[in-house]
Amino acid sequence: MAILGRLAPNSVMNELKVVAGNHVTVAAVDTIDTGLRRVVGAIANLEDAPVAGAQRVEAFIGDQAGTPAAGKIQIKSWKATATADTAVIAGTTFSKKVNWIAFGF
Repeated sequence: MAILGRLAPNSVMNELKVVAGNHVTVAAVDTIDTGLRRVVGAIANLEDAPVAGAQRVEAFIGDQAGTPAAGKIQIKSWKATATADTAVIAGTTFSKKVNWIAFGF
């Protein structure tokens, strides 16, 4: 919070909200309604153990004007391209638990 305090006036800091949740993946990109009017930052981590088809996740806030819409985030699942290739592609294993935190107004 100290870093945000240096970047934003106190009036903005007084309005900043933090919400969190748990999501079970359905697709390589899942949209989550955070309940906020506008998201300015988000974090996600894979709660379940990584598997070949779902090795990591990320929270994506986008432009908050279309993809995803205001107040929403996307949880993106990723996996390695192949055994000896660490380049990532969209995940293919779902029903994985993901924890997320979003900051906004």
